[in-house]
Amino acid sequence: MNKKILILCVTIIASITASANNGIKRQITATTFDQSEDFENWLVNQEYVSWVKLLDNVSPSDSLRGVVIASPSRHDPDYYYHWVRDGALVMNSVVQELEASNYFNPEEINELMFDYLTWVRTIQPKNGPGGLGEAKYFVDGRPYDLPWGRPQNDGPALRAVTLMNWASILWKAGHKDFVLKNLYKAELPAISPIKKDLEYVSHHWQEPCFDLWEETMGDHFYTRMAQLRALRQGALLARAANDISAAEWYSQQAEQISWALGQHFNSSAGYIVTTLNTSRSGLDVATVLALLHTYDPNDPLLSFSNEWVLATVANVERAFERVYTLNQKGYPAIAIGRYPEDVYYGGNPWFLATNAFAEYYYRLRAELSQLSTITITDKNIDFFERLIQDHPLKIHQQLPVDGNLLNKISSKGDEFLKRTRFHIGPNSNSMMEQYQRDHGYQLSAKDLTWSYASFITAMKARAEIKR
Repeated sequence: MNKKILILCVTIIASITASANNGIKRQITATTFDQSEDFENWLVNQEYVSWVKLLDNVSPSDSLRGVVIASPSRHDPDYYYHWVRDGALVMNSVVQELEASNYFNPEEINELMFDYLTWVRTIQPKNGPGGLGEAKYFVDGRPYDLPWGRPQNDGPALRAVTLMNWASILWKAGHKDFVLKNLYKAELPAISPIKKDLEYVSHHWQEPCFDLWEETMGDHFYTRMAQLRALRQGALLARAANDISAAEWYSQQAEQISWALGQHFNSSAGYIVTTLNTSRSGLDVATVLALLHTYDPNDPLLSFSNEWVLATVANVERAFERVYTLNQKGYPAIAIGRYPEDVYYGGNPWFLATNAFAEYYYRLRAELSQLSTITITDKNIDFFERLIQDHPLKIHQQLPVDGNLLNKISSKGDEFLKRTRFHIGPNSNSMMEQYQRDHGYQLSAKDLTWSYASFITAMKARAEIKR
């Protein structure tokens, strides 16, 4: 189904409105979240619309092909740029669709990826102030050259992962020669897109950089997880391409990053701190995003059921329950933001963060379904007591992983998507960047591309557990 037909179908089926704010600012009632009779239909429709909205932001008419704008918003805030990080994450959701083929055939997906590849080749040689760590580009290919938080070294790592995921599919489909010619060429200096990013990551990962929120310079859990995934995956690709010395180098650097990640497991705090030596609490949805954005079932970097991860998730939820009025009305769905001390636009919940928690619970359910029991520890006891609620738990207890527990986990995931549904509103299918912490109406950048990508990947995780 091509883009024009897809847009037409969704326009007819969903009656998409022009404004995301229509009817959003209203009183939350108990029945708001109790609409199970049409929740499944809404999910299907919203996933469909999310694809349309996402594709609207890929290769807009006034840009080069392959550009992924963060948002159509050009003022208050101006997000009409291609962010390397956002673009990589959005196009990775496109690559995942290449295997699922729910909405597009492989030819259509590959056409999108060819455009993205051409764009990457255009911007990589253009050295902005941040080099390959430059955060964003004008839609005509020029690097952003005004003051900004740079470098942001998660971008090259995530871009390499997206292109490697595509390369893996192409390789398996018999297009090895295309991969070795256009994506990863075993030569130095590196000129092929994947090799160029991997060389940058492997030689610069120890350097402080700005976090994914573009606010804090330092050493970040999210960035290091992205770099670890890129180098672990890169070592496999390099070996397959007979680039043996590079494979060994990438593996060595990956091992060092794996060791460095241990510094983020803070015993005093009892959870994973997202940035080292920060004056903030260190609680951040970026920790959950790091797991989701580096997820590979064949090579897990950190399990979703790891006791430190569960402790972090519980602490993040508690923190946002305290700071948002929306979370103090007695309803199960928790509004999730970036970090509790956030002040950007007043410090609000984000759609991508709320959707990410839904995806996390679906991923957790899939992982735990492979176990018969899980041990209660001093780290994870708070998570499971918050989840179960009907009876106390004891440390060292073997908690049965039964249907009751698994259903509670998947239901928790659904609660986050119900929260998203409410703030989208009944007369719209659009997601902006944020929704206001007290009243819930949408604000900041309209039709944020990452918001739609986060919903799509959450739905993919949900579909996997349904199967």
